[in-house]
Amino acid sequence: MSKNPTAPTRGVPSILSKDLKIFGNLESVGELQIDGLVEGDVSGTSIVLGESGQISGNLRGELVRIAGQISGGVDASKVELDKTGKVLGDIRHEVLSIASGAYVVGKVMRRNSSQPRADTPRPSAGATQAPAAGVGSAPPATGAKPASASTSVGTAGVTPGGPATSPSKPV
Repeated sequence: MSKNPTAPTRGVPSILSKDLKIFGNLESVGELQIDGLVEGDVSGTSIVLGESGQISGNLRGELVRIAGQISGGVDASKVELDKTGKVLGDIRHEVLSIASGAYVVGKVMRRNSSQPRADTPRPSAGATQAPAAGVGSAPPATGAKPASASTSVGTAGVTPGGPATSPSKPV
């Protein structure tokens, strides 16, 4: 029996192990698994950022799975954030999956499949910690007003440019 030469073949993924540090940009047309440290931008078709993996730069791909930490923007058709995943930057996606416990500081923006990828998303300047949309929160009630910097959120008031204050303490 002979193999079909036109059938797609799946190669072995490229793996950057835990003890490896890369200073510079990475590009892959195959599957890439990062368990070490990358200081630079990463792009590829399928990228897995393992629990011990760290990226200081932007991440672009078709399928991106994040279990480690990225300090930079993410732009991918499908983004999966595992419970140990941490993103400090903006996320642009078509499909987004966020596990309970994942950490996001930045904007989460949906893009249409017909839209071209934007220039690389940037880390969110002055981002504040907030749960990602749809994680641990119910949809707003009908007629509810969106929260603003001077609106009470939950049990804490937010002061513009200042720290959250407890309602039990005088402000």
